[in-house]
Amino acid sequence: MLSIEVDKINFSYQLHKNEKVTFKLEDISFSLNKGTFLSILGPNGSGKSTLLKIIDKILHPISGNITILGKDFNKISKKELSRYIAFVPQSTPPNFPYTVYETVLMGRAPYLGGIGFENEKDRDVAIRSMEKTDIINLANRNIQNLSGGEIQRVYLARALTQQAPILLLDEPNTHLDLTHQIDILTLIKKLTIENKFTVISVFHDINLASLFSDMILILHEGRVFEFGKPEYVLNEKNLKTVFGTETIIDKHPIKGIPRVTLNPN
Repeated sequence: MLSIEVDKINFSYQLHKNEKVTFKLEDISFSLNKGTFLSILGPNGSGKSTLLKIIDKILHPISGNITILGKDFNKISKKELSRYIAFVPQSTPPNFPYTVYETVLMGRAPYLGGIGFENEKDRDVAIRSMEKTDIINLANRNIQNLSGGEIQRVYLARALTQQAPILLLDEPNTHLDLTHQIDILTLIKKLTIENKFTVISVFHDINLASLFSDMILILHEGRVFEFGKPEYVLNEKNLKTVFGTETIIDKHPIKGIPRVTLNPN
């Protein structure tokens, strides 16, 4: 069964009515089976984050349609959608002095009943998510006093607490040290394999995308430039066209996947 199908999505930014359109996404189409890890690559301004926000109903397309687990996107309320999709945005400073535990527990909001209070199951899910993301020792800390990398892990734990089958990640490795980058992405990859989660993640690091992805989508000037498996998509010609940079592509010595090295010459 398809987890998500994006069909001919069009979108434009326009600061004011009757003014010139400043950015467009045009004819964006792709589909993913359950348990797929998709990475979205592209230069700055190509529409990567915009596409994630459209899928999470933060932004609304001009035309086109999205199907989530067989359901028409347009017929799903925002609250209901949060049971299907969890979104981890780019790390931003928190606005309120909640504790880490309180912040992570907010991920249970889609499941709360009329009285709006968490039950024991909700609390257990939050605690397990903090353990998985290595922040259980920060549970009682004020989130505003954490480092950027710690905040990023808090936001991921909150998303895992939603227990949504589709996970959207906007540069999930931002602010993370090397150990936590690998640990977090390994955890996310494990979710796609064992729990059949579908992951759609924006990356700037092409090698990380190659290492963890089943599929890669490259955006260029608001359009899908290429979509397919890493070994098909990641080649010197494509990267030169999209990023304007010379690269050398060889194989990872252990995984055998494409490995990208910049060629300054």
